Amino acid sequence: MARIEMAKWESVPENPRTLRYAGQRTAQEVFAELEYLLKSTGMLPDEYFLLERGWEDGREIPKDAVIYCTADYGGSEGIYLDIYLKWQDEKKNSVTKNFATGKTLGETASDLDRMHLTASAIMQAFRRSRALHPPGRSGAGGWRRPAPEWRRTRADYQLSR
Repeated sequence: MARIEMAKWESVPENPRTLRYAGQRTAQEVFAELEYLLKSTGMLPDEYFLLERGWEDGREIPKDAVIYCTADYGGSEGIYLDIYLKWQDEKKNSVTKNFATGKTLGETASDLDRMHLTASAIMQAFRRSRALHPPGRSGAGGWRRPAPEWRRTRADYQLSR
């Protein structure tokens, strides 16, 4: 599965193998792709998964925004997954806004672990190429194993110490 991009890219006519920046995607596009990824991998929170209202109506993702997640017990019931975007405004001030929220009604340690696993999957989908595969494709539980070249590099590093 490809990485989720927050920017749009287009081919350069003179060199179709080269891409150039073509603006930012809308929050709704990015959220829909994320929701599809979570649903297709069986990781969508079971109670709800919602885009925050301030991101609707075609609002674009800020350029160079990064995504991060938290998972924690709620005030009344269940476990919440909060997804945030963080970027710098024109004055170089740090801005953090809630992007989406998910919830499960479960309250066990296993439910909390599952929401942390979902948070990790989300961050990997935005930061890595091919972070997740649908269940049964590769890796235990749909996770990708480290590439052989990574394992080799790590072993070489350890031997050189």
